Amino acid sequence: MTDTLRHRTFASRRLLAPAAAVVLSLTAVAWSAPALAQQATAAAPAAADTQQGGAVGFVKKLSDDLLAALKADPAALGGNVSKIRTIVDTQVMPNVDFARMTATSVGRPWREATPDQKRKLQDEFKTLLINTYSGAAKEFASRKVQFLPVRGDANADQVVVRSQFIGSGQPLPVDYRVEKLNGNWRVYDVSVSGLWLVDQYRNDFAQTMKNGGVDALLAKLSAQNKAAAQ
Repeated sequence: MTDTLRHRTFASRRLLAPAAAVVLSLTAVAWSAPALAQQATAAAPAAADTQQGGAVGFVKKLSDDLLAALKADPAALGGNVSKIRTIVDTQVMPNVDFARMTATSVGRPWREATPDQKRKLQDEFKTLLINTYSGAAKEFASRKVQFLPVRGDANADQVVVRSQFIGSGQPLPVDYRVEKLNGNWRVYDVSVSGLWLVDQYRNDFAQTMKNGGVDALLAKLSAQNKAAAQ
């Protein structure tokens, strides 16, 4: 990886939100906050077609819910990983196809992984994303977002929702790949400044699995997450 690409990758990961996360950032920021009473319980998947205006409306609602949860919890806003994980589990994960995101990041070895390995991969990957992006929570909540027109068929079952974060400096492009399954939308990838999260991690994971396979990747992710927790 060149120094330029390494710098772009680090910068994009730093600016992604903890949901992006997914995701965690896995969602953009919108400034209209929803009712805070919903924060105490897990968020139901958004039926965007009838309530929120399709794929863009789905991402806007998800953004509103996430921002409201962050602003209501000063510890999470300050980067507390435990608090952020709780918000991700309740507000974000019901609206993210995380199994697909993990499988695509792992690539072909996912097909041969055991059910236990797949479960562990999803858990370790989610923890890695939260650890990576938790420090960006305050910056995430301080930016405004502008949603841009959808390119192509906005009524398709797979849509790229485009947005840009507005704050100090140049606008930061953040896009979301979403898919409608059984009437509900799910996020399955996020891009910052043209760098798709799944692509970044697929390249990293492939290098790790070249010799040791899925077990080597699990060992590396586990070691990284344990180190981050200290």
